Amino acid sequence: MPATQVSQLFAELDPLPYPGRMRLLAARARELAAAGTLPALLGELWSGDADHRHLAVTMGAVSRDEASVLTGLRDEDPRIMARTLRVIHARPVDPGLLAEVITDAPAELRARVYRLARHAAPVAEALIGPVRTRFGDREAAKLLAGCATGTVARLLPELGASVASWTVLARRHPGPVLDETRRLLGALPDTLRSRWWSRHGPGVLTAAGAFPERVAELLETHPGLPSVSGLNIALGRIAAADPARAVRLLTDTEQTAARRQWRESGVLRRIAKADTPVLAAFIGSFTGDDGLAELLDALPPARRGELFDAVTAEREESPEPLATPVLAALPHERRVAEARRCLALPVVAGDEDAVLRYTAFLPFAEAHPVLLTATRRHESADRAEAYRLLIACAVRSSGPGALAVALNSLDRLRNEQDPVRAPVLAALASVPPARFHPADAAVLGTLVRDAVEARDSSWATRAALGDLAARILGAHSGDGPLLAWATGTFDLLFGSGTPELGRLDRVLRKGQERDFSRAVLPWVEAGVRRSRFEPLFAVASALGRRARGLGELQRLLREACDPGNVVPVITRGVHLWLDDPKTRAARVEEIVRGDTSTVTLPIVWSVLCGSRTDLIDLVLDKAPSGRHIAEGARWVPDWAWHLGRWLPRQRAVYAKLLAAVAADAGTPQHRRAAAVQAAARIPGHGWTPVTKYVDSPNVALAEAALGALAWTDRPADALELLLAHVDGDRAHVAVHAAGRAARFTPPSRLAPLLGGVLTEGRKVTARKGAARLLSGLSVPGAMDALAGVWRPEPHRDLKVAIVSAVRGHLDDPRAWQILDDAVGDDEQAVALAVVGADPLGTAPRHRGRYGGLVAAACDHPRVTVAAAAWSGYPLWASWAPDAGARIAAAVADLDERAHWRTAAQALAELVVVVPDTDAVAVAVAALLAAGNVEAPDRDRPAAQRLGELVRIVMYRLRWAPRESVRPALVGAGGLLAAAPDHLDAAARLLIASVDLASADADAIAGALGPVADLFAGRPIAAFRAREDLLGAISTRRPDSPRALWSAAETLAGRGDVAGGFFALALVEGGAGFGAGWSSADPPWRGLLSRLRRHAEPEVRAAALDVFTLTE
Repeated sequence: MPATQVSQLFAELDPLPYPGRMRLLAARARELAAAGTLPALLGELWSGDADHRHLAVTMGAVSRDEASVLTGLRDEDPRIMARTLRVIHARPVDPGLLAEVITDAPAELRARVYRLARHAAPVAEALIGPVRTRFGDREAAKLLAGCATGTVARLLPELGASVASWTVLARRHPGPVLDETRRLLGALPDTLRSRWWSRHGPGVLTAAGAFPERVAELLETHPGLPSVSGLNIALGRIAAADPARAVRLLTDTEQTAARRQWRESGVLRRIAKADTPVLAAFIGSFTGDDGLAELLDALPPARRGELFDAVTAEREESPEPLATPVLAALPHERRVAEARRCLALPVVAGDEDAVLRYTAFLPFAEAHPVLLTATRRHESADRAEAYRLLIACAVRSSGPGALAVALNSLDRLRNEQDPVRAPVLAALASVPPARFHPADAAVLGTLVRDAVEARDSSWATRAALGDLAARILGAHSGDGPLLAWATGTFDLLFGSGTPELGRLDRVLRKGQERDFSRAVLPWVEAGVRRSRFEPLFAVASALGRRARGLGELQRLLREACDPGNVVPVITRGVHLWLDDPKTRAARVEEIVRGDTSTVTLPIVWSVLCGSRTDLIDLVLDKAPSGRHIAEGARWVPDWAWHLGRWLPRQRAVYAKLLAAVAADAGTPQHRRAAAVQAAARIPGHGWTPVTKYVDSPNVALAEAALGALAWTDRPADALELLLAHVDGDRAHVAVHAAGRAARFTPPSRLAPLLGGVLTEGRKVTARKGAARLLSGLSVPGAMDALAGVWRPEPHRDLKVAIVSAVRGHLDDPRAWQILDDAVGDDEQAVALAVVGADPLGTAPRHRGRYGGLVAAACDHPRVTVAAAAWSGYPLWASWAPDAGARIAAAVADLDERAHWRTAAQALAELVVVVPDTDAVAVAVAALLAAGNVEAPDRDRPAAQRLGELVRIVMYRLRWAPRESVRPALVGAGGLLAAAPDHLDAAARLLIASVDLASADADAIAGALGPVADLFAGRPIAAFRAREDLLGAISTRRPDSPRALWSAAETLAGRGDVAGGFFALALVEGGAGFGAGWSSADPPWRGLLSRLRRHAEPEVRAAALDVFTLTE
């Protein structure tokens, strides 16, 4: 009886499209379950082919039959496994069932189960323990996001290094993620902290949605973190919770990443809610008026004057004009007053263009005559700019009728050339549409007619007019003159060609698409009657989704699809007519039955493959013909989607067609290869046509067949066949394809297959691939195979692959035995594979021992390996034995001439990671003791290395916290200061050790004083040191400009050359921040004037070369 039911069921499903088949299948499953006959039918289906089993999964899901779920998960067909997992996602099952299956599940199935477990905490909790035991930390970490918060808090410190996506984790468990982030950022050295944040910061920042205050605390604690994606969103959330705190965070000049994000709209509009003093301090942290205009724009008009006053209160009267964007953001009265002040400045009064720019901010009645006169200037660009300023002045005016006067002043545009007309109309299109009144319609109409009828009317002109008409149409309601003007404008534009309409669906109000359609429909229909479809397509594209409900427009689009039109018109018409998903399936049938060749259009073929499977017979059983296929040609699709939705007989026909293409020697070779690849993906029909060509003498077909094997529905069998070819001429193809096939093969079959390849005497390429797959797919028992191959001294490249593989199995003692052997291996590639590990990808419990391997490699007999170890050692230095002295010796080893710069860079990095290291001082002492050699082939090598070491250290430490790196800088600088020939280098290091951002003026002066003492009688060297000091100031903004000013005053009072030069550097650097030279507190100008009268002529000359204003 079940066999009869199966036959009857397939007969009912056969004529239906895929959605209809699924609905019928669900209905039959419910009926049979109610009748008690479903289990027998499911048993019959599960014993059948893949199509029968696919139906069993679906019917079992509808009836909630867990036995079907278990059977489906164990099916070797990837399509059945995937379908079963989709069922589980929709209808949760017993987690114990999944735990039972996961033990020997292929990697692909495990990955799908892990994704499912993100949304099912009981499943994740049940699986994470067994998965970690059997498959390791990397796979267990994939389940962490789905676990309970307590589990995440407990396991994240152990599994954090293996977590691939902190974004998902932070979104689901923000609390534990922030706890772990705070711990990690506090424990990691600076270099690794930045690297960790670059990788995982975007994920951590998503926690700002739940805990904005904690994310703010994190950013405040670590201000030097690099910029990452999502920072602007996090700042916006912090600002929404506490605007003042967000502004204080952004005011910190060390927050370089955050300060680049504050102009983002989500941040700006929220920080604008902070109190005025806080905002004023924030703007004061920038140079000049940078950012003031944007912040004023974000404030309500009533607060803008208050902020402007607060920002400018501590400035002296500036001889520089205010930036026009700042003027534009000020309230009307303040704007006019500031404009008058700017117009009175000599720098503006002598510049005609500047006069016009600032005149445009005066009251309209006062500015209009001046600007109108300027519209008669000689140059076309000058006239266009005058018109633009006139329109902008009218828009800013609060008086009635200003815009109307400005519009009437545009009457001379009819005689202008398009280079003037186009920018003026673009400026008019940017006017807020609500500012236009019905009385303006007549003038606007004249402007449109003049512009359209002009012989040189350009695309830019018509685009501006269309934009203006669309904006007015969207802003005004009713049937007034402005709406009549807007529709009439479109009428004129379509009469002169096809205008650029942009995205009308974004500017028209709901329902206005009908008004627009009525206005342009006559021109559109006239074009269609003349077989000119561009206007139709332009209107449909501009309206987007709004076009779906316009019956007349849809009728015309249907006409465009008529087989009598040219192919480009049909193609475009089909895409637009099928835009609506609700009607797409029905309309596709109409198109295909009218012209079967339209199946060659991707949108038509995709609909047939995915939903209208009942129409596939029309184009496969009989060769389609029509406008889109050359006469006599047989169309066979190179690709097909959703083959699992097709009927078995349809797949058989498609497979037969592809086989014919592949076998046809007259077909181009690339088409034959594509046919083989496409045939592999046909469920139930892919194996035979692909295996036919695996050993073909035609190289292209053979390689296509090997690559396609992994895409058949028998991946485990494919893996065996692929591994049989890894010793042949096409090993590179076979090994690559084996990687995919292995993902679908159960570990119980995978381990012996890959282990056999690894241990047998095959090509190195195949053995390397097997080693990588064993580790990459977390195959249980992988270490048995890897360790077994290591001892017989395998090929160098295989050793490298094994070393890379065992780094993922550090809980196994055999992995450490292999790494201990490899780090001392004579083959440099093998040792380099050990050194190249990443501490952030290594579990914390193993970092100490692995760091010891890297430290040991610093003494490797091969210099290339040692140099790589020197470069990598600083990353491990927090956990590894001290190797600083060895790296310092490499810098000072004058016989080693290839890699000493690498060692110098490592020393600089080491100072950041281990601030109390004396390695730099050791290198300096050794180089000083080495003396200097002058020979034909070398010139003072020790001195050159000292200079390069100082340069490298200075560059790497320029942003590092002064407190942490000061001991290293002072130690090395002190040694150099004792050597007269290295005074410049000593000064650079000692100046870099001073915290110039400090608010303690005595500390700054006290630190710089001894450095200045070094230059007694050395005025030229003191001048060079002044440049170094000026450069040091520019790297970090002082917390207190007053402290910098006081320190400068103290140094100037010493009366010596070096003190004067240092004071001048502090004055120049300090005046580069905040209000600059116009600052009243501190008075930088006053101190500069004193330095211009300094007792030492060298200081006076240098001070006289500093200018506070540009002439």
